[in-house]
Amino acid sequence: MNAHITPSPESIRKAALRAELEASRNAIPPETRAALSAALCARAAALPAFAAATTIHCYLPMRSEVDPRPLIAAALALGKRVAVPIFLRKSEETPCALITSLDPSEFEPGVFGLSHPRNRARLDPAEIDLVFVPLLGFARMNGVWQRIGYGAGYYDTFLARLAPRTRKIGIAFAEQRLDAFPIEAHDIALDDVVTPDGTG
Repeated sequence: MNAHITPSPESIRKAALRAELEASRNAIPPETRAALSAALCARAAALPAFAAATTIHCYLPMRSEVDPRPLIAAALALGKRVAVPIFLRKSEETPCALITSLDPSEFEPGVFGLSHPRNRARLDPAEIDLVFVPLLGFARMNGVWQRIGYGAGYYDTFLARLAPRTRKIGIAFAEQRLDAFPIEAHDIALDDVVTPDGTG
């Protein structure tokens, strides 16, 4: 007989929040999301952490997420190394691979409807200076930025493998900000969050 794990009240509450947050984000018209994404990328590219970074890790967008591709393009144009995640089903590892272009021909379909680079030149996470992190919700609690992800734990596992010096910055629409939400032991805090109308 298989053991049954009862979800904690925190997990149940966060699952409900995820549904609400995704619905709120989906309600932003596509053309508005594109304009807000462009504004956010410009703000993120102006950050001192971006200027100082040699190696940057950034996600490729899915569904109604902030589209960070203008930020990736800016990093590549400046000669920075850029890595993107490779998600593996039923694996605790979320490796990352270097990319040199955003040309669609350089990518192939991966899990969860995400794109993965065809040339998977693996990068040691310890080499990353700055990570731009996707999220569903965020809040400033007890002086720390916290995020709600999709619940699979891929990013928390990945963020835990970074060097202590690596900056972790969330990027999100202002509509995704909350006053507070339950924090669990595995949640990894962020150093900052950038929105289209400001930082933090």
